[in-house]
Amino acid sequence: MKARWPLIVGGIVVLVLAALSFLNGQVARHYHRPRLSQFHYTDVRSAQEAGAVEYSRFPSILPASSTDLNVWFRDESELGGSFTFPVRDLPALKERARQVSGAVINDSPIKDSVGEHFAVITFSDQGGAFEIVISPLDKDRGLLHGLWERTPVR
Repeated sequence: MKARWPLIVGGIVVLVLAALSFLNGQVARHYHRPRLSQFHYTDVRSAQEAGAVEYSRFPSILPASSTDLNVWFRDESELGGSFTFPVRDLPALKERARQVSGAVINDSPIKDSVGEHFAVITFSDQGGAFEIVISPLDKDRGLLHGLWERTPVR
């Protein structure tokens, strides 16, 4: 009987270590987040030249006059960005959104804790569901700011 105790204790230690290793892998998989990647483009042309538009890094409806484009992502499930454009291009942006299948546009200004938004545009395109929130940026220069997020359509 004395010879069995080391085997039993050794077996328990191996089982405990295996369980801890398994749990560590589960925790790492659920809580480890890849590093956030960020890119900046001065205008739509530079984003196109870099291939960012073709790889669904930007909504397809961005006005050609957009500047100061930013994109950030961790993986295909977490993707977003921002852009600046002249207020004169807002009607064209809304019209392009209407041409995209499933576009929903809230044209009335919305007040929330962040401020007043001119429009919220939601649509599906390029394998993802986009939401773009349009806000005033610089009223004196007639600029708007767009903040967008893309979630994959499964």
